[in-house]
Amino acid sequence: MKNRLRELRKEKGLTLNELSNELLERLNFKIGSNALGKYERGEREPKLDTWSKLANFFGVSIGYIQGISEIRASSYNASDPFSDFYNNLSDLQKRDSNSYADFLRDMSTRSFYEICQVLNTVRHFSEADVEKNKELISSIDSVGVMSDFVDAIEELFKLSLYAYNGDRKARSALNAIKKVIYDDYLELDNDDDTKAIASYLANKLDER
Repeated sequence: MKNRLRELRKEKGLTLNELSNELLERLNFKIGSNALGKYERGEREPKLDTWSKLANFFGVSIGYIQGISEIRASSYNASDPFSDFYNNLSDLQKRDSNSYADFLRDMSTRSFYEICQVLNTVRHFSEADVEKNKELISSIDSVGVMSDFVDAIEELFKLSLYAYNGDRKARSALNAIKKVIYDDYLELDNDDDTKAIASYLANKLDER
């Protein structure tokens, strides 16, 4: 299905060069007019990060600009995504399943990038780490891959909540996950600071 980038650009009365300049000025998003033209003609497929930025610029859902959804307006508000999700959930569940799926896709994609941006600012990342992470995040071009990431994050979040509130099975699983991350993957066995932090968290969990 053809995307709606050209249609939305024409609505705003912008040339490709003007759109390129507007994206840089308003979103600090650098993309050339040639690339935008190729996106419009379907000669090149944007990454999800690019779709997200273009959708933000035009004030539409990601699915709408991609041409795979009839829901034009995005319900996502970065300042309070949960409220938007909750307030729209009941209404959209009453509609056809495609509308509900489109809504979830838009919320999930945008939330995913918000999470990635926040996590990429943590203090232990070097400048090189941050740039590399940005590159890896922007390279994701599949909703399916993104959904796998979101599912993993959601399950780890729930697991952590249960562990913190005294669930022994969840605590055991969380400790095993920490071991894989810190000992097996990051190989931080000899890092005293990391050990101290892990020990502190473990003791806090035990206190509960």
